[in-house]
Amino acid sequence: MTITPTRESRRARPIRPGPRAAWDPLVIQAEVPVPETEPPALVAIGGETEPPPDPARWSGVLARAVVEVLIGTRPAAQVRRWLAEEVWTVVNRRAELSRAIRGRAGTPPAVTVLRVHHCAISDGEHEAAVVVHDGTRVRAVAVRLHLHRGRWQAVALRIA
Repeated sequence: MTITPTRESRRARPIRPGPRAAWDPLVIQAEVPVPETEPPALVAIGGETEPPPDPARWSGVLARAVVEVLIGTRPAAQVRRWLAEEVWTVVNRRAELSRAIRGRAGTPPAVTVLRVHHCAISDGEHEAAVVVHDGTRVRAVAVRLHLHRGRWQAVALRIA
């Protein structure tokens, strides 16, 4: 008596994984919950405070600076005061990891802000989608700004 193999008895072939995508040092996501209560605003000696900068323009400046940190052309300490502590920790860790993997790069191309789309959520909250060119790719940067003591601070950041 002979046994003929059926489909169920055949051994399954192992699935080979596809090509691995190269590690992208600029893909990042960081967010911190915003407290419900705002600390008291600082008042200048004359009793007046100057208004914060335009959030749309500030979003573009911040997005460009963070991308420059991640590609290694700007020290992470320069953007520390613009980012919430948890967000800065993620950006700094990613920049250090990138530097350790790639080593010291030559002269990277300049980062260019192509477009900023801005939306006011409330008086002290703004969101922006910034399109930047990092020299090799066009990327999207989503940033949420929170007014903290008279200046804008990023409480959420995502680069894709």
